[in-house]
Amino acid sequence: MGVSVLFRSQFLSLLFGRVEPDVMEVSLTYLVISALSFPALAVYNSAAALFRSMGKTKARP
Repeated sequence: MGVSVLFRSQFLSLLFGRVEPDVMEVSLTYLVISALSFPALAVYNSAAALFRSMGKTKARP
């Protein structure tokens, strides 16, 4: 998350090259918002993998 937020301009320029300034501005904002969700996704995926490995995949009411 930190790397993608710190180097967001360079990363998007590397991927897309030259784009219009408003498109780049909106892309930078979207990347930051997406990057903020990376830790939550990592925790969710880790917990899901743990439950799968333990065989506890059934949902109980």
